[in-house]
Amino acid sequence: MDRALIIADQLQGAEPGAPLFQHLSGRGFLTITGLYDGTPVSVITTMMGMPNMDFVVREARAVVDGQMAIIRLGTCGALRPPAQLGSLLVASPGAVCIRRDPDAWTYSDGRPHYTLSATVPADQQLRDLLVSASAEQLGPDLVIQGLNATADSFYSSQGRTGAHFEDYNDALIEQLLDNNKHLMSLEMETFHLLDLARCSRG
Repeated sequence: MDRALIIADQLQGAEPGAPLFQHLSGRGFLTITGLYDGTPVSVITTMMGMPNMDFVVREARAVVDGQMAIIRLGTCGALRPPAQLGSLLVASPGAVCIRRDPDAWTYSDGRPHYTLSATVPADQQLRDLLVSASAEQLGPDLVIQGLNATADSFYSSQGRTGAHFEDYNDALIEQLLDNNKHLMSLEMETFHLLDLARCSRG
């Protein structure tokens, strides 16, 4: 929520001197709405994972009239240079989804324990606007474009290993990088946002 409050400092109230609209839902999503250069903007915490992104996007769509543009601003892992700590990573080509397949443990028939989806592309117009504005504010060297991978879990599908679970993921990240030369970032939400965007009826 701290990040949402920092971002919301850029917004103004609907009237001069008016406070920003704030609402904390029963599910724990904080929404802050105001104006940015006269345009209504909401900052919404999505928390972690694709199910929470599903809540936010679908329920925002249900209460907002007209066109929506959604940009996820959050943390991610930088998988290869030139991405590094402090970079702003933009999923310009889109995102893929890493899924743990429970059937691989159930049947033990040689199927892969993890599957990778096809790429869901980002919106070209929104992507270009984001890259241009970010480069202007931060400098082009800090804005890194590349394919994003969204994992369906925090531990196994992101290649985190440990002795307590049989995850068969020791080489997962290396395999992903070897097979996807544009793969740059890893997190848990972007793929689902892009998937919902392409499925939206407006």
